[in-house]
Amino acid sequence: MTGKSHDCGSKLVFMKANVTYGLRHPELADDFKVSLSELMAA
Repeated sequence: MTGKSHDCGSKLVFMKANVTYGLRHPELADDFKVSLSELMAA
């Protein structure tokens, strides 16, 4: 998997990097999107 480089010097950028990874991961993306939607709706 190729992707974007993140400077994880802050907590926010670290979290964004993990979300980006989850959304782009071929095996995890579908379930991760559902989980994010559920969290956003709460």
